Amino acid sequence: MGLRKGTRFTRRAAGMTFAALAGGVVAAACGAESSGGGSKSTVGQSEAKWSGTQDLEIWVTGYEPVKQAYKVLSEKFNAEHNNIKVTNQVPKYGRMSDIVPAKAGGMSPHVVETNQPNSWPFAGNGIMVPLNNFYKRDKTTADAVSDFYPGILESVTWRDELHYFVTGVSMEVWHTNSDFFKRAGIEQPKSGWTWNDLENSVGPALKGAVGEDGSPLMCELNEMYRMMHWVLQNGGGMTDKTGTKLTISAPEFIEAVEFVRKLVLAEIIREKNPKKAKAGPGRGGREGVIGSKYTHGQNYRLERGDVALELEGMTRIPRYRKSLGDLMGVSPAIKGPKRQAALFDSWEIGVVSNDEPAAVEAGYAFAAWMIRPENLIVYEMARANLPPRKALTELSNASDLWKAEPLIKDAMEYLNYADTFPFTPATGPMRKGINSVLANITRFGDPAAQTLTELEKVLMAQHGNLLQ
Repeated sequence: MGLRKGTRFTRRAAGMTFAALAGGVVAAACGAESSGGGSKSTVGQSEAKWSGTQDLEIWVTGYEPVKQAYKVLSEKFNAEHNNIKVTNQVPKYGRMSDIVPAKAGGMSPHVVETNQPNSWPFAGNGIMVPLNNFYKRDKTTADAVSDFYPGILESVTWRDELHYFVTGVSMEVWHTNSDFFKRAGIEQPKSGWTWNDLENSVGPALKGAVGEDGSPLMCELNEMYRMMHWVLQNGGGMTDKTGTKLTISAPEFIEAVEFVRKLVLAEIIREKNPKKAKAGPGRGGREGVIGSKYTHGQNYRLERGDVALELEGMTRIPRYRKSLGDLMGVSPAIKGPKRQAALFDSWEIGVVSNDEPAAVEAGYAFAAWMIRPENLIVYEMARANLPPRKALTELSNASDLWKAEPLIKDAMEYLNYADTFPFTPATGPMRKGINSVLANITRFGDPAAQTLTELEKVLMAQHGNLLQ
């Protein structure tokens, strides 16, 4: 498809032991393969040239501070490039479910921003451009890429080819509305607190403090990267050591899911306020099943004063701080029987496949320019994500980021930022695109699967090739 000026380019519960986590499996591999067939992509091996100006359409989040940051960055990019111009900025996530029909209609964007769960389905579908060949020609970009933690890069890698540049990490942290702890007469958790504390003392005390209209703990556990907290902290994993077999019916995984189910039944976890909204099918609601109150968290938010303790990412912390002020606190992660694991969500920027090399080259130029530290800091200040390891923090104006979001610097130190990433679901056997299978198995299930073991068999039969 040419690049032209002015042209725009899932139910029955699957039985993961508690039904609120179920729905239909997302197929990760659809359409033509890019780098999934064993052969490496040749796209980007040589630099494409063109005459005149290449126009770019970019899709970015609708979150207002980030939209404004992209506008500033686009103007700066346009001023620095005389042969490329960002002409259209659309407030839309780069989900595969949106990109695929846009491509089919000849209206796809050139560059997309998305968060990690929505980037997982890229594996093997030929929609996103493998970036390795491009940044091998470009040491500045290669250095910017390597400054992020390997675990994050692996989560957007399919068969050894990177398909997105990471722009920031939304580290999952436990934060609190300290007012509820005062009402309950208990101290906020300290390092070393355990699941027993949540189940037997902290949770019940907070339940009494927030009452039936609130939630002691809010966590969107229908997202895989949050569910992995419980799995990892119970000593389990999603695959065996070889990375070729799913293990979602292993005892450790079942123990983790059963524990969460128990908290749901005790209403220590309650994601939907029964007095504010009906538990219907919208946004993950489940009627007539165990945990029907436990649905998507849209009806509970820490800043509303409904929630005492929440597991969430850095992205939402600016809103919470503005709402709660001095009442907002941060607690250490719960310690499991074998290890303490801190997980992440991250934001990425990628280049959409296009049959015109110059269009792809121009898209890459914007994405690569975006992740340079001096440009990325504008984005980080708007997104309130954790930055790369070194380069951005060494900028002369890095203090601007700390002043805008002081918790970011604290989180990098307090959360043991460097040491926690090896325990993410993206590392070890959880690599080479298998997240595209596993990302949504707690949000989407298969009607044929009634137990974890049956679901494991269905997933292996349908998507086992992605584990090879």
